[in-house]
Amino acid sequence: MVAEGLFYESDPGQLRKTLQRALANTSATPGHSRTVVAPYGAYSITLPYVMKALRTVLDQRPQVIILLAAPHADARGRVLLPESTSFATPFGELPVETGAVSTLAKTSTIFQFDEVAHLQNHSLELMLPPLHYLFGPVPLIPLLVGELTPLEIRYVARTLAHLAAEGQALTLVSANLSGFTTSREADVRARTMIRLIMDSPGEAILTPLETITSPPRSLSPLAVGHILAGDTTRPSLLSRGTFETDYHGETASVVFASIAYI
Repeated sequence: MVAEGLFYESDPGQLRKTLQRALANTSATPGHSRTVVAPYGAYSITLPYVMKALRTVLDQRPQVIILLAAPHADARGRVLLPESTSFATPFGELPVETGAVSTLAKTSTIFQFDEVAHLQNHSLELMLPPLHYLFGPVPLIPLLVGELTPLEIRYVARTLAHLAAEGQALTLVSANLSGFTTSREADVRARTMIRLIMDSPGEAILTPLETITSPPRSLSPLAVGHILAGDTTRPSLLSRGTFETDYHGETASVVFASIAYI
């Protein structure tokens, strides 16, 4: 586990208290959702935003959870699948929906197994404890979505939509709205992403994608999740935040947000 003990507590009792406090301090949002976007990073910064997003899906009883994030290494034109049959959390194992993963691997060479990429990815891992705490051991379809063309994004989203239609599915996109850059540039990039999400229902997001300059690493998983939400839902910006860190010896900012499709 990459994040355990570093981004969140490894002790299940302490972690449970942390999650309970974060949920208790999160106000309810009108409406119900099946697709949400939540930021990744140290829980001390991002957890209130994660729980803000997940609070909008608390009324759901998902049979499967589709978890989307960007890989850390280059995976242009690929969506990376796990080989593991479960993912560990301090609360126990979360099973992988291996049947669905195998089906994806057979549909197209876009879907490829890469266990190492999953083992090294903290943006997926950080979502696991809150999901386990809120929903129990619900099967996961964890996907690392590399840089895709608009046509590839549409194909992946439609393929996942077909799988989701077979059961009660919840989609969680683990994503930040900018990469590490100056505070001003991070704000500009985040505003561009928010405008894109808010103004482009469903597959309409595909047309302007290639016009985005300096897109975040999470652009493709965000677009896939956006299309999965459907063009009859409306994205709601629940909260927005910024954190600063040392990046290659300089102070850099990242902008993130909680978004629910309601």
